[in-house]
Amino acid sequence: MTHLANGHAHSRSWASAFGRASRLTAIGLDTDDRGVFAVQLARGRSGWALRSVLSISTPSLDPDESSEPSLAELLERSGFSGKRAIAPAPADKLIRSLLDLPARQAGLPLDQIAAQELARVHRTDVDALQTAWWELPHPTRGSDATPALALGLAHADAEAYTDRLEAQGVEIERLETRGVALARAASGVLRQCGGVSAIAYLGWNQASILIYAKGTIVYERAVDELRALPVHVALSERLELDPELVMHAMEHIGLVGDGRRDSLPHEAVAILREHVDAIASELHASFSYVAHRYNDEDLGRVLLAGPHASIPGLASTIAERLGAECDLLTPAMLVEVPESLQSFAEASRLCTAIGLAMPASQNQRLAEDSA
Repeated sequence: MTHLANGHAHSRSWASAFGRASRLTAIGLDTDDRGVFAVQLARGRSGWALRSVLSISTPSLDPDESSEPSLAELLERSGFSGKRAIAPAPADKLIRSLLDLPARQAGLPLDQIAAQELARVHRTDVDALQTAWWELPHPTRGSDATPALALGLAHADAEAYTDRLEAQGVEIERLETRGVALARAASGVLRQCGGVSAIAYLGWNQASILIYAKGTIVYERAVDELRALPVHVALSERLELDPELVMHAMEHIGLVGDGRRDSLPHEAVAILREHVDAIASELHASFSYVAHRYNDEDLGRVLLAGPHASIPGLASTIAERLGAECDLLTPAMLVEVPESLQSFAEASRLCTAIGLAMPASQNQRLAEDSA
């Protein structure tokens, strides 16, 4: 059975993703409705280094489409070794809650209590769930309770998702949340930021915000309003252009331009600015919540990640809106990038896959692992 794990916390099901003696990681396999992004890492001179990369428009993941090469074949052609992979849990199937668990004491089964409380809050059967949770720092105005962030995924949803991927010839060892994978990948960057920092994941049909403070993830939630798909639809209707041309405009022109031919029409820029305003508003609300909970923390840095995080002008506009440093998270910030793979050094779409590939057992954890 494929397990849900968060890589650094308590879990009812735990699976190691990496053998300590090996120099190659399992494959970090990230997919969305428009692309497959896979990474395998190897030991570099001073840490992990990109070893193999696959970044393509989505091939058919339908096993009946025999005309398409399988995912396993594509990975092999791209120089990947083995078929073991870690994938992100389907975000639309995850449930999550902030919980106040009983104060720690010897013999108290907090794992079971967290799972039962999560199931109670979401009115579901605890036995139907895979769950993971980790302890949060105590809020400034806290009690003796154990604050925790808990996540769950139905066994049936996990199996359906992994079956679809494994029909393509890969072997899914475990599922992790996208936020945990990104935070693991960016842990070194986040530790340098200080205060409260955020990662905004901006994908085609998924988007989420993660807040990192006091050495751990203290907040994570999906925000469908920040997906790229609705923006693409609005631009396509306004510009009356082929969808691929609209995608090119989003990725290569965005909010900036030379003021002449390469600039977008004012009405298109207005649509993009509404999108940016929504991102900034969600980040501000998330920061405000965490600042209220931990009022001794200062606003730190915002990191943008994902296939649609590199819209020209996006980071600078958000920085202006929030009055905080905002940067695109890239592979070059996370791992060594060899000369042969330099074309992927700034590819933010690979950051989740890098975090999935990074072995939790050999990466500094974001919270104490007592599983």
